[in-house]
Amino acid sequence: MANSLIQIGKSGLNAAQYALSTTSNNIANASTAGYTREVAEYDEANGTNQGGGYLGAGVNVVTVARQYSEYLTQQLNKAVAQGGTLSTYNTQAESLSTIVGDPTAGITSQLTTLYTGLQTIAASPSDTASREAALGNMQSIVSQFNSLTSQFNDVNSGVNTQLQGAVANVNTLSAQIASLNKQITIQQSTTGQAPNQLLDQRDAAVASLSQLVGAQTTTNKDGSINVFIGNGQSLVNGNVSYTLTTTPSATDPSELTIGYQVQNSGGTTTTIPLDDSQLSSGTIGGLLQFRDQTLAPQQRALGNIATTIGTMMNDQNEAGVTLTGQAGAALFNVTQPVVTAGTANTGTSTLTAVYGGTTLSQLTGDNYTLSYNGTAYSLQDTTTGAPPVAVTFDANGNADVAGMTLSLSSLTGVAAGDSFQINADTRQAGATLTVATSDPSAIAAGSPSAAITAATANTGTGVMTANTPPGTDYKGALMAGNVTATFNAGPPQTMSFVQNTAGDATPSVSVTTAGVTTTYPPGTPVPYTAGMTMTVGGVSVTMSGTPAAGDTFSMVANNGASDNSNVLALAALMNATSMGNSTFAGAYSTFVGAIGSAAATTQTASAAQTTLISQVTAAQQSVSGVNLDEEATNMLTYEQMYQANSKVIQAAGTIFDAIIGITT
Repeated sequence: MANSLIQIGKSGLNAAQYALSTTSNNIANASTAGYTREVAEYDEANGTNQGGGYLGAGVNVVTVARQYSEYLTQQLNKAVAQGGTLSTYNTQAESLSTIVGDPTAGITSQLTTLYTGLQTIAASPSDTASREAALGNMQSIVSQFNSLTSQFNDVNSGVNTQLQGAVANVNTLSAQIASLNKQITIQQSTTGQAPNQLLDQRDAAVASLSQLVGAQTTTNKDGSINVFIGNGQSLVNGNVSYTLTTTPSATDPSELTIGYQVQNSGGTTTTIPLDDSQLSSGTIGGLLQFRDQTLAPQQRALGNIATTIGTMMNDQNEAGVTLTGQAGAALFNVTQPVVTAGTANTGTSTLTAVYGGTTLSQLTGDNYTLSYNGTAYSLQDTTTGAPPVAVTFDANGNADVAGMTLSLSSLTGVAAGDSFQINADTRQAGATLTVATSDPSAIAAGSPSAAITAATANTGTGVMTANTPPGTDYKGALMAGNVTATFNAGPPQTMSFVQNTAGDATPSVSVTTAGVTTTYPPGTPVPYTAGMTMTVGGVSVTMSGTPAAGDTFSMVANNGASDNSNVLALAALMNATSMGNSTFAGAYSTFVGAIGSAAATTQTASAAQTTLISQVTAAQQSVSGVNLDEEATNMLTYEQMYQANSKVIQAAGTIFDAIIGITT
C-alpha cells in the first residue's frame, strides 16, 4: 500500500513539475512574438482491482498542448493581409498626393498666368516683350508637366523596388515553411508528440507571408500544411516550396509583373505571369492595386491634359498669322501615337494616328487595336478591355475616334483580317512635352483672313466673304499679297485665281464638299457652286449668289502685325470646356482631387481595418495569448499541487516506517 502511495505521489509530483515548467515557460514568453500559450494535459492512470474495487494509480502526463484555434488564426491572418493591402495603398497614395499638392497651384496657376500673357499680346500684337513673356509662361507649364511626370516615374520605380523586395521575402518564407513542415513531420512521426516550438515558428512564418501576399493554408494528415495564394496558386506543398519572380511587363516594360516559376522535367524553368487580380491581398496586393487603380490612371490623366493643351494650342496657332505674316506653326512638340501593323496583315494599306480631331475631348490615353473583318472596322481598347466600338472612315480614309484622327493610306488596300496596334498611352506625354519655338514672333496673334473687295464693274449678285477664324482644315501656307478671283462664263461656271503681287506665286485652292477635300493646283479653274467654302492660299472664304462672267473680287491678306483675333482664340482655350465638361484647369483639379480622394479613402479604410485587426487579435489572444494574471494564479495552484503530492509521499514513508516497526 505504501509503495502504491509513493507511486501515486511521484506521478502527482511529475504532473506538478510539468505544469510548473509549462506555466513558467508561458510567463517567460509572454512577450515573445508568435508564441502560443501551452497547457499540460493529463489523464488518470489505469487502476488495479484489489477485490474490493479498483484503486487509482495516479496521473499520467499526456502532452503539453498549444492553446491554438486554427479558425481564429486564419481569421487574423486574413484581417492582417487586408490591413497590409490598405496601409500599403494608403502610404503610396499619400506620397502621390504630396507630389501633386494644392489643386489651385502648380499647372493651374501657370495656366492662369499664360491666359493673362496672351491677353497682354492681344492688347498689343506687335509687342515683342509680351510675346517673350508668353513663351516663358509656356515653358513654365512644360516644366511643370516634365517635373510631375518625372516624379510619377520615380513613384513607379519605387513600386517596382518594393515588389522585388516583397517577392524575395515571399520566397524566403515559403522555403522556411517547407523546411519547418519537414522537421515537424519527422518529429511527430518519431516522438508521437507535437513539436510546439516548430509549430509556433511555422505559424509566425505563415502570418508574415499573409501580410505580404494574403496566404491561405490547409493542413495535411501528417501535420504539414499547404500554402496557397490568389485563386489557388500553390506556394508550399508539404516540404516543397515554389518560387515567385518579377519580370518587366510585356505591355509596359517600365512596370514589373509577378510570375510563378515552374520547374520543367529537363531542369529548365518556365515563368507563368500572374494577373494582378490574382494578387489582391497583403503588401503586394496593395502595391499592385495602387499602381493599377491610382498611379497609372492618374499619370495617364496628367498626360491627357498635357496632350490636349499642346494639341489644341498647336491647332489654334496653326490657324493664325505670325508677326511676320507667315502661317502659324506648332507651339509645342507633342509625342504622337505609334502604330504597328499586325504581323499577319496581307493588305498594303498603312495606318497613321495623331492626337486631335473632333473627338479630342474624349481622349483616353489608352492603347488600341484597329481590326478589319472584310466589311467593317472595330477599335478595341486593349488597356481596359472594354468592348470594341465600330469605326467609320470617310472617303479620304480618315476617322476621328478616342481623341485621335486615324488615317488609312488606302481604303482599298486593307484586307480582311488586317489589324493595327495603336500605342496611344499618354503616361509619358508630360515628360516628352517641349516648347517648339524660341521665336516670339511665332505666336500667331492674327487670323489668316483677307479684306475682300468686289469690283465696281461687277454685274452679278455674287458675294465673297472671308471666314475668321478659318476652317479647322487649315494647315497650308498663307496667301500673300493681292489675289484676284475672276468668274468665267459657263456652263459650268468656274473661277480663276491670279496672284497680282509681283514675284508671288498664284495660290492653290481647296474645296471641301460632303467631307471630301479637292485641291486645285495654281492656275486651275475652280467649279463654282453657290454657298461653297474655299481655302485660298490658307484663307477660308465663302462664295454665294450668282456672279456674272467677268465679275472679279480682290483679296488682300492680313499682314499679321496688328490683328489680335487668333491670340484671343488662343487665350479663350484656357477657359473653354475642352476636356469633356472641364477646362484645362478643371481637368487638372479633378486629377489632383482623384489622388487626394484615393489617399483619404484608403486612410479611412485602413483605420477601420486596424480596429478590426485589434478585435480579431483580442479574440485570438484570448485563446492563444499569455495572461500573466492567469499564469500567476496557475503557478500558485501547481505549487500547492506539488506540496500536496510531497505530503502524499511523506505519508507513504511514515506508513512504511510504521510497518517496519511492527515487524521487528
